[in-house]
Amino acid sequence: MNKPKVLLKMRGSGFPSSCLWLAISVFITSFFIIVDSNINRGPTKASARFQAFEDYVLKNNVIASYQVTSQVECGSKCLSDTRCLSFNYKITNSNMDECEINKANKSTCPGCYNAQKNSIYYDDEINRCIGSDDEWSNYDLYFPIKAVDSYVKQTLSSDLDMFTLCFWMETSDSQPGTTFSYATEPFDNALTLFRNELAINGAESKYDLGKYYNGQKHHVCVKWENKTGSWNLTVDGKLINHGSGFQVGRVIRGEGIVIVGQDQDSYGGAFDSSQSFTGKISGINLWSRVVSHNEILRMSKIDYTENGDVLK
Repeated sequence: MNKPKVLLKMRGSGFPSSCLWLAISVFITSFFIIVDSNINRGPTKASARFQAFEDYVLKNNVIASYQVTSQVECGSKCLSDTRCLSFNYKITNSNMDECEINKANKSTCPGCYNAQKNSIYYDDEINRCIGSDDEWSNYDLYFPIKAVDSYVKQTLSSDLDMFTLCFWMETSDSQPGTTFSYATEPFDNALTLFRNELAINGAESKYDLGKYYNGQKHHVCVKWENKTGSWNLTVDGKLINHGSGFQVGRVIRGEGIVIVGQDQDSYGGAFDSSQSFTGKISGINLWSRVVSHNEILRMSKIDYTENGDVLK
């Protein structure tokens, strides 16, 4: 395929050359604290190599504050919270120092990074560049323009007789951009989320996501099971559309191609730029089960998604 024009803002795994040079330069010029923990970020063991920046803090992004005795303890607090991307360690004159964990870092909020005496800012950017098991769940995908070569490609190996698909979306596209397209050899729409309909093995059920293409960030989940053919669509934890009797007994076969940001009109291709997605998509996860409403509600409230067992 042509080189994709989709821009990926790294929050998680992968090892592009920019991260390699960043890692090399940090090892040469900086020092770290290393925190290893059995605390989970979702199902994944958490560990981090935090880079220290003396006499700096990240402002306006604190999600929790603690009294701690060491930087290592503060790093563990960050690892225990799935929202944490960095932390401030503030040295006091007492036996306990102040630990602030942040929902951003100096890469995502450069204007928040400020000098402050007797403070140390810690960032685990190096750990995110080196990678973890979180794969897609730690990527932000940016689709800047409508173009047939703006997409992300993945494969899916498992058959599905039920599924839940969730992601975060932000777009103001006035045209019907397609977020997720899965195709097999028999069906170019084996599992496709259009703006106005869900397609499974060529059949379609209608819904309307139009009002959520409003430039705001929304959490979208679609789930389906083949025993009764029930399906539903939730946005920001609220039920938007639902139905039953849809593709009863049918199975979505594996060994197909996932395309994010385009609609496959044939297996792996035949894209139409008018159906391409513009905007941002992140935290794409696919489960081989029907995720409970309470799980979806929790994910939609904390700007976080757990790892899917089919795609993450």
